[in-house]
Amino acid sequence: MINFKLDTGTHCNVILPSALKSIKHVKLQRSRMHLITYSEHTIQPVGQCILLCEHMQESCKNFYYTLSFQVTEGTNKPLLGLKACTTQGLIKRVDVMNSSPKTEVQEKNKDVFTGLGYLPGKVSLKVKFHSIPVVHPPRKLPIAYRNDMKEELKRMKK
Repeated sequence: MINFKLDTGTHCNVILPSALKSIKHVKLQRSRMHLITYSEHTIQPVGQCILLCEHMQESCKNFYYTLSFQVTEGTNKPLLGLKACTTQGLIKRVDVMNSSPKTEVQEKNKDVFTGLGYLPGKVSLKVKFHSIPVVHPPRKLPIAYRNDMKEELKRMKK
């Protein structure tokens, strides 16, 4: 069994060559795709393959899907893209949100929940001319707490 990360920002399914070794009779075909990451790096797939995937539901029913995968080196986890996630019912798109009546917190703090939300004053942001923007995934632990966490783990280890 291979666990996949659900990635709704991905337009294709991605699997690692090491994961394919555990599956028998996989026919790897040539891929003509060039994958572009969120940070605009290009990844050339090793190949592509078509796999029969099983999705076990809570109702104890098993559903089978035939999915196409791009086989790539260097990715951390196999990914299921948006189309596979929606067809298998792993995610549900919400196109309409109903607004709920005002809560008690909103009533008590009307000044916070009204207006456009601008802060007073001006902000100046200076960026180096040749700097390249980088996108980092959200951290499980904020950097500001990292040293405190290390110290606490050391203390607990003793």
